[in-house]
Amino acid sequence: MNPAIRIYSLELAQRALALVRPIVEDLVEARSRWDAAIEDLVFPAGGEWRDPLDPGLAELSRLHDEIDGYRWELEELGLQVLDDRFGEVGFPARLEGRLVLLSWRLGEEEIRGWRPLLLSQGEKGPWYPLSSSPACKAWVQEDWGGPPEPF
Repeated sequence: MNPAIRIYSLELAQRALALVRPIVEDLVEARSRWDAAIEDLVFPAGGEWRDPLDPGLAELSRLHDEIDGYRWELEELGLQVLDDRFGEVGFPARLEGRLVLLSWRLGEEEIRGWRPLLLSQGEKGPWYPLSSSPACKAWVQEDWGGPPEPF
């Protein structure tokens, strides 16, 4: 199922963080468990695959499904997952007439930057502070007390 295309304003994206934050926290935690489970797998000499009923492989399969579920929830909200290890997501938005991703990362209180909207899966593109955009700069200064520091 393709999620509906949603274009966020900066204000709406900031308000959506209350809903998005717990999903991203769960995604990052599941990804961390996935990475640990991968490290715990030991392949025998010769590279033969393990028994498909091996509990380690079953756990990887379960974690894969869990991660996909969190990604699906975020995609249903119209977001792109930019980095599931650090919890970075992008909110599609219009900025000065072009489509961009307003970028938010787990641990931040608010959206602080944006990235170009790229169509290739797995590419994030460069990060720019909101203060680099005249349209966002005016909004940030009026409503948030000044431009944020870049991360």
